[in-house]
Amino acid sequence: MYDKSNNTLSALISPSLYEGGVGIHTFELKFKLGSQENFKQLRDLFFKMSGTDTECGIVHIWSDDKIVNGEKYRFTFGDAFRGYFCSKPYQWLTLIINPRTLIGDSNLFGNSALNPDECALLQDTLDSIFKRFGFPFSLNGFSLSRVDLCANLSFSIPNVTRTLIKALKKTPWKTSFHSITFQGNDKETPTRNPHSFLIASEEEGIKIYDKKFEQMLRRNAAPDGLIELMRLEVSLSRSAIVDTFSSFGIDINKLNEIHRQLSVLFENSYYIMLKKLEKVFPSGIYLPKQALMDKIRNAPFNREVKEDMFFIVDSLSHCRVAGKAYDRITSLLRLSHPSTERYYYELMQRFKSLGVQPAPLAKEDFPMLPSPADLLICAHENTVSET
Repeated sequence: MYDKSNNTLSALISPSLYEGGVGIHTFELKFKLGSQENFKQLRDLFFKMSGTDTECGIVHIWSDDKIVNGEKYRFTFGDAFRGYFCSKPYQWLTLIINPRTLIGDSNLFGNSALNPDECALLQDTLDSIFKRFGFPFSLNGFSLSRVDLCANLSFSIPNVTRTLIKALKKTPWKTSFHSITFQGNDKETPTRNPHSFLIASEEEGIKIYDKKFEQMLRRNAAPDGLIELMRLEVSLSRSAIVDTFSSFGIDINKLNEIHRQLSVLFENSYYIMLKKLEKVFPSGIYLPKQALMDKIRNAPFNREVKEDMFFIVDSLSHCRVAGKAYDRITSLLRLSHPSTERYYYELMQRFKSLGVQPAPLAKEDFPMLPSPADLLICAHENTVSET
């Protein structure tokens, strides 16, 4: 755990929550069209509006040629929403909505803090758009299929995000998650990956990236005085949303209004994000290799355990991604421990008991770095104390 009582470390890395605090960045809605006829009506309606300059902006629609044996169309409805719909295998309409661009100030560096009144305004705004342009549905006919929770962490020193991302790529995370990187031949792809970290499972995703760097690539200037901005995002699929509501003792199917579902997610967004970060990543601070080795050396563990922990640290220090090191580590452990997975887990718990991460920082990095969860806790506490 990050010890804020250490004034030196606290002064070095002490984030605060940037505009909007912890909230909802984007959410996705799905609507079952039900038939080919309904699909065609929606397609014709969008093509009729295509190029129209509405108070929400210009409507655009185009065909997605990647689909086989069917039709799929993507669209943008000005700044209000974007999405797609397809004819096979099921007739679904998907809307993707950023509350900040729909009812907020469209600040590219901010976040959407949706209190109950703003959630209700969001629903009224969308229903008004649907009605005005003749869409045959209302918001409550949709299901909430995905939500992206978000926190922007502001730092007074640079390179915190890039250092954390480098460390995370070496960190053993929950095995059901897989890593996703930018792919492409354009000149910006090689520069994006060092500033972005994304892992996902079928139900959830976690993304950590340098928001200031991302907007710089898009030629958007950062606000004056903003030195470093780390964005943490936690994405929940429909099944993860249902499970989250169940953990609150709420049956989402009985909470029919979309704005009430969004309100519950916003009100608990900090705790949801914290729980997901703590579940996926080990707890504890990152230390340089020598400091980490000293921690192990002075720990009350037997010689064999210490030697295996030394080996894990050394293996992670020489890799770029944790997966390759994991194969090497388990191959060696298997020679002396038939229950390799269980013993590996026990070793990870040993690191946790020391309050440290198994992946070391490089010599040129900071003398310590908190985990993503601890950074979020620190930012939340700093922001609350300021208010």
